Amino acid sequence: MKDNQKVLLVSIGLVALGIYLFFKKTPQPTEEKTDFGQTTPPAKADYDKVLKKGSKGVEVGILQRALKQLVDDEDFGDKTEARLKAVMKVTQTSLNDYNKFITKK
Repeated sequence: MKDNQKVLLVSIGLVALGIYLFFKKTPQPTEEKTDFGQTTPPAKADYDKVLKKGSKGVEVGILQRALKQLVDDEDFGDKTEARLKAVMKVTQTSLNDYNKFITKK
């Protein structure tokens, strides 16, 4: 094989690889591995769930980030309740109600 043919084949291969990588979709996370090797699906938030003192979970974490709290521990405690009172003048809310309140401001 001549040198020109080798260069051409390598070039075609690199172009094909570049096109593949350009159009390749990044897979979305579908599950997480636990310490025991088991897999769990990612948590989905319920935006209609009423959040109040004692609530725990993904929804509380989203609310805490929205309230710009220093701690995002997914546990609705005294600090989250106090911050919610300061912002909305209520002690419980859903994520949908919080979003409606913020967009009205």
